[in-house]
Amino acid sequence: ATLLWEGYREIARLAETSERPAAYRKLLAEGEQAALRLQTAVKAGNLSSRSDMLKLVRKNCVSCHKQYRN
Repeated sequence: ATLLWEGYREIARLAETSERPAAYRKLLAEGEQAALRLQTAVKAGNLSSRSDMLKLVRKNCVSCHKQYRN
């Protein structure tokens, strides 16, 4: 979860990210927040919340990749 969150933060820092559409940057920020929430749930050992946050992260990834990558 930590590596995922750090990945989002690093992508946001790339110069090319600022050139992307606002909708892309919004999805990126939402993904970063979801990854942070997942990280928090993992650290807390909360299995239910961890599962919910993982679903949220996956939903964000699919949405962004559908529009901007695939």
